Amino acid sequence: MKRRMTGLFVILKREAGIIIKDVDLKSIVILAPLFYSFFYAAIYFNKAERDVPVVVIDMDRSTLSKKLTKNIDANEFLKVTGDVLDYNGAKDLIYNETVQAAIIIPKGFESSVKSYKGSSVKLLINSTRFLVSNDINKAMNEVLLNFNNDIKIVALQQNVSNYHQAVIVSEPLKEEVKFLGNPFETYGDFLIPALLVLIIQQTLLMGISESVSRERELGTLGDLFSKSNYSVSASVIGKGMFYFLLFGSYSLLFYTLHFRLFSINQKGSWLLVFFMTFLFLFSVICFGIIIASFIKRKLLALQIMAITSYPIFFLSGYSWPVKNMPVVLQAISQFIPFTPFINAFIRITQLGAGLYDVIPQILQLILLSLIGCIIAYFRMKYILTKDHNVQKLDHIIS
Repeated sequence: MKRRMTGLFVILKREAGIIIKDVDLKSIVILAPLFYSFFYAAIYFNKAERDVPVVVIDMDRSTLSKKLTKNIDANEFLKVTGDVLDYNGAKDLIYNETVQAAIIIPKGFESSVKSYKGSSVKLLINSTRFLVSNDINKAMNEVLLNFNNDIKIVALQQNVSNYHQAVIVSEPLKEEVKFLGNPFETYGDFLIPALLVLIIQQTLLMGISESVSRERELGTLGDLFSKSNYSVSASVIGKGMFYFLLFGSYSLLFYTLHFRLFSINQKGSWLLVFFMTFLFLFSVICFGIIIASFIKRKLLALQIMAITSYPIFFLSGYSWPVKNMPVVLQAISQFIPFTPFINAFIRITQLGAGLYDVIPQILQLILLSLIGCIIAYFRMKYILTKDHNVQKLDHIIS
């Protein structure tokens, strides 16, 4: 036991020395997590788009249509940048992306509304920007709903005694919506937490896989094995422990500084978050060692891990529900540590979920960690002993 512990700390120190000397590894595990975490999060610093340009086609030119145009411009999400005279002119502006939408107020709008015949306001939206088009549609619905209520109240005041009663009659049932997560429905609050976790996972995967592949490429597995006192567990744990401690520190930094700097909500238990992060990092390290053990070139390991970022993100179910994916992809997603972790992480930090709410994800991470640990151990045992035997044979022959 003492021999293994001694070997473990020697390997831990050896790994730190490798990182300091290797520019590629240093860039991946030291510079990349810090740079990308600030860079990507800073893109969404304002969190939501404001003053999205729209244009109005006012065919009525009435007092009421001008009032509606002012209400549209007053909405924090919309900004009326001009008034065009025809449909084709509006389409050209949308095609050129000068504006993102056009609102068409028909001729006879005021007279139809005042005579209680009703009228329709048409909305042309650039739907190639899916999230923006949804926000424009939502903003216009809010504007028109409030505009309709104002008209109702004016009409009802003729039949009731005061303004307050008219308001109640116009909306006898009023919804009260409370958002449990992402209260302001912004891009930043939606994307930044997931991006930070993805950065942790991908830079960790690239770092540990480059390190293991580097040993194979340079033929230093024998040195790794000998300095661990010929202990497979000391070799694996010592190498993995360096990355566990380093990326555990990054996690602490992201969950504190980044969450505060970018005003991300944290409603749940930090203790629970860090417990799940422990399982998450452990499982990612194990899978990184397994994959890298089959790769003999450091550059190839980096390339393989780099191209997995988008597939892992999309398979996690964060942007599209896992249950709506093909069955094969659903199965693959369950073997990726990011899937259960991001599911639980968002529920804890954004919804305030407790331990019992995320037990399935905890059990899944424990299972993935155990499977990964066992496979990583026996795979490394195979390549370490094989390399050691080859070196012994070469020594005998020489």
